[in-house]
Amino acid sequence: MEYFPLDVGFLRDKKVKLLKAEFGASSVLFVLYVFCKAYEGDGYFLKWDKDDCLIAAEDLKESPAYISEVLQGCLARSLFDEGVYQMFGVLTSAGIQRRYLRGCEKRDEIEIASEYWLLDVNDKKDD
Repeated sequence: MEYFPLDVGFLRDKKVKLLKAEFGASSVLFVLYVFCKAYEGDGYFLKWDKDDCLIAAEDLKESPAYISEVLQGCLARSLFDEGVYQMFGVLTSAGIQRRYLRGCEKRDEIEIASEYWLLDVNDKKDD
């Protein structure tokens, strides 16, 4: 995707506010970083490992330990799905997937990796 919508209430979302309260403003930047990497890459998920953590730390001018802590905070607050991350090393969420579907609604066909998919596989318009 070339762009993605961001809800105007994103910064007022309780999960985001708690993340910021616990880890500081850079944690919100990390969430946006993951969104951008996911949407520009595979579309609705981001494969994540230690190398990605190091790259994110460099890009965001933070330590790898900080990035790992923020990621754990994101998983604990369900900003990203913990089950998919634990099983596949992939960052995604139902919200990311819904925005992806909305951004691709003019496409004839959308490839979906069912093991990462959190929405109803039989209903591509799942809201």
